[in-house]
Amino acid sequence: MLSIIILLLLSWAFYVGYSRGLALQIFYSVGMVVAVVFATTNYETLAAKISMWIPFANATPQSKLQFYNQNIIFQLDKTFYSGVAFLLIVVAVYLVFRFVGIFLGFLSNMQPFGNIGSLASGLLAVMVTYFILETIFTVLAMVPINAIQNRLYGSGIIRFMVLDSPFYAKFLMKTLFENVIHLNPIK
Repeated sequence: MLSIIILLLLSWAFYVGYSRGLALQIFYSVGMVVAVVFATTNYETLAAKISMWIPFANATPQSKLQFYNQNIIFQLDKTFYSGVAFLLIVVAVYLVFRFVGIFLGFLSNMQPFGNIGSLASGLLAVMVTYFILETIFTVLAMVPINAIQNRLYGSGIIRFMVLDSPFYAKFLMKTLFENVIHLNPIK
């Protein structure tokens, strides 16, 4: 079921990007890159602050991790708060770009490459949506609740996103795990 929802979201993103136009979609895609860079440099400061505001389900001896090595289960709170902070910053910065994009509506009328530009625009929109979903699922995979772990791991698409996506999965592992708890989380 989750895989179907993800495919529908990515299809919808392609449709929106295709109709948006290449120039405006490039602006939004650059916004996503800026958001990720900004989050990478600032998430640790926010993570220390939100740990008092956002609850974390503590691991128990019965908790089983599906995505990550069981040895890190009692250090997941640090990576979870880092992941939530990273996600919050990415979303906040991206929303600023989306807000500015409202005033750049004239860019949607610019179709310099015709149908090829529209296809490229759709693919860029899929990439942006994919990155956001991948970040969300990576953070959710840190929650040591068996029902959440099993539901996420039951989706082949989510498993691919969290563990095997080219570049971004490894980037998230390095940023949220290796830089925080100094361990490789993969089984």
